[in-house]
Amino acid sequence: MASKWNGCQRLSFGSQTTWTYFDNPSFHLPIMESHMLSPHRSDDVIEALVHVACGETASVQVKHIYRESLRNLVRLAKAERTQEMKIDFGHFLAENEWHMLH
Repeated sequence: MASKWNGCQRLSFGSQTTWTYFDNPSFHLPIMESHMLSPHRSDDVIEALVHVACGETASVQVKHIYRESLRNLVRLAKAERTQEMKIDFGHFLAENEWHMLH
């Protein structure tokens, strides 16, 4: 299955997905399931997005601002995920405490 998005093509083969850039077909960015990603995988995806969104003509400052904005978005998502986990864990503890008392 193939789909196109902003200068790159998404190719899916079963569980593996690859983004291929039209301007550089030899550069592939494999996208794996989130549980398979390494802790620094977001840096690779961010660089790919900067390359696709900004292109070669953007200034260093524009690329830097876009890159840092994406990094801040990743940090926000991680903080939200951590907060959700804390809330879920609190609910889990409260349910178990209630069952132990009754």
